[in-house]
Amino acid sequence: LEPAHGWQERAQALLFRGQCNNACSGCSNLDTYDGVTKDIMFSRVDTARANGSSVLLAGREPTIHPDFLEIVERARGADKRMVGLITNGRYFAYKNFSIAALKAGLRSVSLKLFGATAPISDGYTQTPGAFEQALAGAQHLLELGLPALELRIVLHKKLLPEIEKLPALADQIGASQLRVEVALDAVGLGHLKEARHAIEQLRQQCIAQKLPL
Repeated sequence: LEPAHGWQERAQALLFRGQCNNACSGCSNLDTYDGVTKDIMFSRVDTARANGSSVLLAGREPTIHPDFLEIVERARGADKRMVGLITNGRYFAYKNFSIAALKAGLRSVSLKLFGATAPISDGYTQTPGAFEQALAGAQHLLELGLPALELRIVLHKKLLPEIEKLPALADQIGASQLRVEVALDAVGLGHLKEARHAIEQLRQQCIAQKLPL
């Protein structure tokens, strides 16, 4: 018996390689920094749209790019293409920003967190208050009518003892599915057995709660 598989759609990724408002020590994007102009980002959007697929905005934190809303609008285009986003969610704690993003064409969000509780998540991001901001952002997006919200968790060794709290967190924020990213360097080779056991527990919980994983 396996957990249900969540909804997903094939998309062309548009990677932001600029700034971030978190300070995660284990960030995989620290070595790819290139603050770029709106014209360059628009060109990347057009390339991403060229094959007719949906567009996924990802990489370093997309929402703090000064032209984010215009990039979303261009990614949607006149044909109202599906636009998704992987984000730490913090900017959506500002309700007016959430309103503007949905108006621009944002249709799905994968909310990236680093723990099931504030101490673990904020400890990893080295940004006090980031966890609560992300939850507030999720609430605003769903209240305003966002069609699809996914909880995306980055697995690391300090998260393992509270992994069983993730389904409840997904339910709390109104996420329709849970996704777990596993980076070996964040978990550590010495914790692989512990991680395997924790993920099995999570799998069983998701089956019981009928939460797509």
